[in-house]
Amino acid sequence: MKHLLITRLWFDSIPLMDKYLDIALQTFIPTLKAQTCKEFEFGILLKKEHIEHVRARIGMDFTPFTGGIETFREEVIKGNYTLQTRHDIDDWMAPTYMAEIQKIYKANKDKHDSFVIFAQPIKVELPSGKKSEVAPYHARRISMFATLYQRDPKFPVYKGSHGALWKYADTVFELPKGLVRWVQHPYSVTNARMKQKGIQQVGNMRLYDEDHNWISERAIDPVINVLTRTFNRPASFKKCRESVLLQT
Repeated sequence: MKHLLITRLWFDSIPLMDKYLDIALQTFIPTLKAQTCKEFEFGILLKKEHIEHVRARIGMDFTPFTGGIETFREEVIKGNYTLQTRHDIDDWMAPTYMAEIQKIYKANKDKHDSFVIFAQPIKVELPSGKKSEVAPYHARRISMFATLYQRDPKFPVYKGSHGALWKYADTVFELPKGLVRWVQHPYSVTNARMKQKGIQQVGNMRLYDEDHNWISERAIDPVINVLTRTFNRPASFKKCRESVLLQT
């Protein structure tokens, strides 16, 4: 098994990148260093000229992927990464996150050629620390906290939008709740987009393109809300809810 934990830090501007690193040093980096399972490789998608700056700021080594998202698929195949876990650099993970992923991997690796493991996040706002629930994810709407297992690596974990990652695997597994937090802060791309309607790019990060969606919860694509009546209809509502959640 080769397990890659991959995150993105692709910027033109070092000052803007540093704002993300300021958040990461409060959220992602401390919990990454505290992982109870150490059997994984930490990688960052970033520009070659920023490698040493980032190493000095986060205080730990990592594998740099400097070819951009376009060449990452070839890197996955060449490196034979059977497990890829994607995690935004400003988000939080529990110290047992990687261990829980590998527990599911070990229990199912011989039963399937490929599968996806995802976690249901809790939303946290910074600097207030306010927590709130987000709409539930499921096997046909994978969260941004996703891991892709492939016995023979072929696809990157950044294949298309995260919600549709299930299309590239045989089955889907969900982790116990409470292992990840989706952090919203003044510099997050979702907030930046809300401040300027129609914004497509923050720094050098394209927010939406053919092979990758930087925005998930407030995506550029339209959102459909399903409204139904439930009064005195317990049995029918259960069937209705199941059919809605199963939509592809």
